[in-house]
Amino acid sequence: MPNSGFPNSNSIEIVRSPQPLPPQIQPYPNQAMPPIAAQNLPNSAQLRYFVIIPTGLVSELQRVQAIAPNAQLRSSYRGTYIEVQGYPDRPSADTLNSTIRRQGFDSRVAFF
Repeated sequence: MPNSGFPNSNSIEIVRSPQPLPPQIQPYPNQAMPPIAAQNLPNSAQLRYFVIIPTGLVSELQRVQAIAPNAQLRSSYRGTYIEVQGYPDRPSADTLNSTIRRQGFDSRVAFF
């Protein structure tokens, strides 16, 4: 979709820079599943598949962090999104994406 504000996963460009966040407020309670722990993943240079949620809302970030504590806001020239977690392979990212979508988030897998 041209000019939709968020590109398809084949054309997104990432500019990684620190994003200031306000102090943590009480995270969204999620009793359906425990938080997703950071697994023994390769260094970030090898992570090419990322589960993302196209939003810049801090309230959404806090809800996502209740499930995936390492999630963080990221920006690109096209907008802000939540980077949930990166993986070196597509099947692993797809598994987390399915889990996040079942929790009601509009997540997707993006290849960078």
